[in-house]
Amino acid sequence: MEQAILETNKNSGKNPNLKIMFLSADKTGSGHKSITESLKHQLKILDPNIEFSVIDSFSLGSKLMTLTGNSYNFFAVYTPALWSFVYKLGDFMVRPAVSIFGLMIKKKLMKCIEEVQPDIIVSVHALFLGSVLNVLKKNNLDIPFIPVIADLDNVALLWGDKRSSCTICPSLESKQTMLSAGLPDEKLKLTGFPVRAEFCEISSEKEISNETSDEFAIKDKLKFLIVSGSQGSAQILKITEALLKSKNSHVTIIAGNNKILKSYLEKELSSFGDRVDILGFTKEIKKYMKEADILVVRASPNVLMEAINLNKPIIVTGSLMGQEAKNPDYILKYGLGVVCKDMKKLPGVVESLLDDNCKKIKEIKEKQRNFIKRNAALEIAEIILDEYYESQGFVEAK
Repeated sequence: MEQAILETNKNSGKNPNLKIMFLSADKTGSGHKSITESLKHQLKILDPNIEFSVIDSFSLGSKLMTLTGNSYNFFAVYTPALWSFVYKLGDFMVRPAVSIFGLMIKKKLMKCIEEVQPDIIVSVHALFLGSVLNVLKKNNLDIPFIPVIADLDNVALLWGDKRSSCTICPSLESKQTMLSAGLPDEKLKLTGFPVRAEFCEISSEKEISNETSDEFAIKDKLKFLIVSGSQGSAQILKITEALLKSKNSHVTIIAGNNKILKSYLEKELSSFGDRVDILGFTKEIKKYMKEADILVVRASPNVLMEAINLNKPIIVTGSLMGQEAKNPDYILKYGLGVVCKDMKKLPGVVESLLDDNCKKIKEIKEKQRNFIKRNAALEIAEIILDEYYESQGFVEAK
């Protein structure tokens, strides 16, 4: 099989195993992959014999389409106005886009379907959703198809297609957008945002008490964690310098796979010595999040929801134009953190969080605990299986 299929997990068994094909994206950030991993984990718990195939949707098209997927981060970060225009344009060109992309992906998609023979298709990316449904219809393939919306707000209309078995909405805002797009309410499943299981462990009351005690404001070092996402080197530098204006602060930066960013920051921040730690790619993101007192992040939905699940105060310093544009307002709407886009004001924002015995931090953490839906991924996994069994004539999953 061609490189379209990135991963296949198979388990032996006497009975035929249920096969689920995920349509994801490999080069458009890690969010789609995180959602896929969270759902696979829960599906495996429900049925250990499930077989998974994860496909990079962009690889189903031409080399140009693959290059487009690989270039997403560059365009979103360095040409934000252009990316925002393209994103908004998609809402006015749903039908043409679906038709064109359908023609581009049909050959490789059918090859994948023939080889994998999926019982269910789950899409965590909007771009090719309608196109895949077109291909299924033209080839008389009655395979349950379930989109899992990967955004909180400002959701693209490409997510909405009445032919889907159902559509998973991780927020009330995403459901409202789908209703406005004409999808029937009975086909919309309001769940919560699917977060990887490791971020869903419940903190003990003792941990919560310690984190919100008087000691928080007088720690020897106030620990900040910057999850860089795709904020750009100049912005990360400004954020770090602003945070380090407080003499008792320590900043850890996760630069991910961006080796150029890591080298740049190491050089520019060398004068701060051991007050700054700059990390590359790490699988221990949870560890560093838990160790931090305050997280400073871009408004990526996955990072936001992981931080909220860990009950960590959040300072949102920006968002990618397009799908993330409304996420800072989303955080403010539900009181899950604070927003600061002007780095000159960042030290003052930090002080406001610590004022009055950390009153603001305690309020944020309480609202986060009331907001968290730790079983969202499990609920979505159950919906996926229920939709399949219903399509087979069963009332409920066995």
